[in-house]
Amino acid sequence: MDGKVYNEKVKNPRAGANIFSILTFSWILRIFWVGYRRDLEVTDLYTPLKEHTSGILGVKIAKAWEEECEAYQRRLEQIAKSGSQKKVKEPSLMRVLIRCFGLTTLLYGLFMAVMEILLRVMQPLLVGQMLLYFNTMDIDKSYAYGCAVGVILCSALNVFVIHPYMMGILHMGMKVRVACCSLIYRKTLKMTRTALGETTIGQAVNLLSNDVNRFDVSIIFLHYLWLGPLETIIITYVMYHVLDVGVSSIIGVASLLMFIPLQGKKVIILIVSINRTWLGKKSSELRLRTAIRTDERVRLTNEIISGIQAIKMYTWENPFSALIEKAR
Repeated sequence: MDGKVYNEKVKNPRAGANIFSILTFSWILRIFWVGYRRDLEVTDLYTPLKEHTSGILGVKIAKAWEEECEAYQRRLEQIAKSGSQKKVKEPSLMRVLIRCFGLTTLLYGLFMAVMEILLRVMQPLLVGQMLLYFNTMDIDKSYAYGCAVGVILCSALNVFVIHPYMMGILHMGMKVRVACCSLIYRKTLKMTRTALGETTIGQAVNLLSNDVNRFDVSIIFLHYLWLGPLETIIITYVMYHVLDVGVSSIIGVASLLMFIPLQGKKVIILIVSINRTWLGKKSSELRLRTAIRTDERVRLTNEIISGIQAIKMYTWENPFSALIEKAR
């Protein structure tokens, strides 16, 4: 895409949107209206937000990575001078990501935890108080109406909270992905000829097009790793003491937890990866074998596309097509 077309794009209205527009997503209505009247063009798309550009994110994570490597070198020098045999932790990308995006992600998680716990606990309690009006005559009618309004407000507040939270956390995952892509690109520019000989084009393409996309998905469920157990404990306590359900509440929660492994493959994979069990190790080995084959397939496809003129000239389409099918 040339610079002229890019410069003609409309400024992103999300940058100057107010709090009401952000909560209701009304800032995006214009492009919906334009798409309803005619087909969308490239110039109708908004420019990316400044905070999402690879220039800003790439510089941020590259600086943090350089500081991590410098700290590693300093620790090596200190151990060499002292003559100690203590092992030094190698530079970690996880520590760099936590340093760059950890605080904002933590704030998102704390906000979500407060709203989830309040709404999850208050709504059933209000429903229970409202149902008491139909069981006994001791409850005032205005009190029952107040409980009904509280139930509606909990649902409405959940709508206005969960969707902006999901949008924000998805933006955070996208920032991590863009930053990692920029870091990989900067690394490839600094690689020596020997290192480039050991790294295939398919491996680099697989990293940029496939592996980094895991950040977009994993960050969505990141906070539920600690929010789920905490919320389970709080709701169990409310049922046991506040609602006076007794031991039946513990039995019910225990039965629900027992059926979690049967409810989805992602939950099983998540638990296995956390515990690093034998099955998790086997899964990582299979994943590695898949990545190696994917790298080889992408490399082979790239070479065939590069020499497509010679292939067409000698009518070698069928043999190379069979070669690609075998790789796939």
